[in-house]
Amino acid sequence: MTNQEAALVHSLKEKYVNSDNKACFYEREKVLHRIGKMLYLKKPGYAGILAEMLNEASTPIEDEDVFAGRMVEAVPEPRWRVPNVDVIANPGHLHFHWDEILKLGVGGILEKIERRARELGDSKSRAFAKNARIQVEAVDAFVRRYARSAAEKAARSQGEAKQRFARMARALEVAPMKPAYDLFSALQGIWILHMIASCYAGARDYGFGRIDQYLFPYYEKDLAAGVYTEEEADALLAFFLIKPNEICGLGSYNHKVKPIPSVASKQYLTLGGLDVQGVSQANALSFAFLRAEEIANMPEPVVVTRFDPKADPAFAAQVYRTMSVVTDKMHAYNDRLIYNALKGRGLPDELAADFTFSGCCNCETHYHTIRNEWYFPTPEWLCEVLGVIGEEPAPAYQSVHEIVEALKNAARRHMEDQLDTEVVNASTWRILDQRGHTFDAMFVGKCAERCRYPLDGGVDFYLVDVYFTGAATVIDSLSAIDRLVFREKRYTLEEFVQILKDNYRGQPLLQAELKNKFPKFGNDDEEGDRYAAMAMNAVLDAMEEIDWPQGYVPVGGFYSLHHHNNFGWGLCATPDGRMAGEPYSENQSPVYGTDKKGVTALLSSLAKLPFHRTPCGGVNLTFSSPVPPALLASIIESYFNMGGLHIAITVADRATLQAALANPEAYRTLTVRLFGFSEYFIHLSEWQQKEFLARTALN
Repeated sequence: MTNQEAALVHSLKEKYVNSDNKACFYEREKVLHRIGKMLYLKKPGYAGILAEMLNEASTPIEDEDVFAGRMVEAVPEPRWRVPNVDVIANPGHLHFHWDEILKLGVGGILEKIERRARELGDSKSRAFAKNARIQVEAVDAFVRRYARSAAEKAARSQGEAKQRFARMARALEVAPMKPAYDLFSALQGIWILHMIASCYAGARDYGFGRIDQYLFPYYEKDLAAGVYTEEEADALLAFFLIKPNEICGLGSYNHKVKPIPSVASKQYLTLGGLDVQGVSQANALSFAFLRAEEIANMPEPVVVTRFDPKADPAFAAQVYRTMSVVTDKMHAYNDRLIYNALKGRGLPDELAADFTFSGCCNCETHYHTIRNEWYFPTPEWLCEVLGVIGEEPAPAYQSVHEIVEALKNAARRHMEDQLDTEVVNASTWRILDQRGHTFDAMFVGKCAERCRYPLDGGVDFYLVDVYFTGAATVIDSLSAIDRLVFREKRYTLEEFVQILKDNYRGQPLLQAELKNKFPKFGNDDEEGDRYAAMAMNAVLDAMEEIDWPQGYVPVGGFYSLHHHNNFGWGLCATPDGRMAGEPYSENQSPVYGTDKKGVTALLSSLAKLPFHRTPCGGVNLTFSSPVPPALLASIIESYFNMGGLHIAITVADRATLQAALANPEAYRTLTVRLFGFSEYFIHLSEWQQKEFLARTALN
């Protein structure tokens, strides 16, 4: 990277870190405020609203910009409700068919839609095509204005800047409306369309998908033609990787929330992967993106790597090198484990091999469909079957196995209730489908080919990520019941349940013993890990035994996002010594502070979870000092060999975190791994900062 490029990177990053987190996307909100005051019958449809916003949008370009596409930001007017997601909003959390967009252009996709609408000849198809044209014409006009702005800026500039803005203008004259002609035009087209979806149509967590696969032909061609050296291409990719940070604000999704529709958007991209035969699909661009990530090193986009160290040792080695530099910005996923889990849920080989991830460790099948995600309070179900909560007394269980069977039945009942609600409410997508919101649908599944919205026949299946939260709390609780009630017989189950109802009142010694003396999940202890597979297989069995509607594909996972906190705040005491109102265990992790024997023991315990059935979720490891690539290789490869699913890391010692709390301004760029993504530590809520300090710091 040249000194000039390094200066641009620094300037762009500083501009973002110093941005106003109270500003909204001013022009978007101005239009939506005006439309919101109109009489209902006079309001344009969703397609018309998006077109109106784009037609009135400015096309700002900053002096440091390498790619065009920024939002005009300002503090909202006092009477505005921002972000306005009542007049227009998207579900987001999906991937566009970027390969088709780059090959056909958005204009070519419109031609495809209109041709199919004529062939099909029905009113739904005609309406779909009509709405598509309204939005595509607005995108075309917006991009053309941006091309003119770039050309005008080039005319006012000198030297390198003149060339940079001229390249931007040339690309926008073509992409994304027409097929991309090189790597830069492909990246520019992707960004401008991604920005429209995220910031104008308005939603979080759009993913870039398997970007190294669909961009590789452009990269390979440009390098062969001498358009870029490898180092120059790395720099270009780094500038692209900085852009997603500009549209999500500095705060987290639940604290210091910026008033924008794409707030804290977790924009995943996926690198590597194996094909159906188990051959690595990592290519030269996969390596280039990882090198570029070391340059950018910002919270967005979230970089997901799919690999098998045995299938591609060179790619694995690059993953370890990059992860040692960017730490909390990356995921490492066990490719074959996920592929087999998706096949186990009935997906065809090719679809199972094309998996990606988007916002918060959610497994997807790339652009082939849309998805939903459900989070369930598994510890609450356990308390229910024990009779700690609810009106009915618990049966006279004779063993932990009987309790686990009751847990399975409760899980099935609660999931069936959720499914009934889902079908009745029909999901946000059905509402959008009825209102003619075509934008996302043009680029997902087979919607363009069929002129149908996703849940009206535009996709062949509907993925549901089903998350069971609090796994370690359940495992530790079952272990405690087994020992206290069934093996040592110190209490009857009825007596122990009453202690839980009383929130350990008058039982400080018992509570201390449960928390500090009993074996805990995460220490590779036979007694502490005994119920990991049994309990978690039980809830997965319950999920698979449900009579799901045709087309629904549920996939299970052990993941909590923030729900281990809000579910825990409303939950009674649990048998592991946790008191009422306290958070329970997060993601796949042990209860904070209970893993005492180091990373090897921790991962050995985790590997006992039935990951061969769960393509979703994740675990976060916190290290108190830098982790060199060789150590990462040892940790990840050992874990994957044991059947582990995923690893992500944070490197932060307690002293640094406490210093950041005391002097936030000096630690503006300090990031940590939160749930399934990276966040700025000083912008987390106080309870999240305290929770992070409670994690076990591995050495």
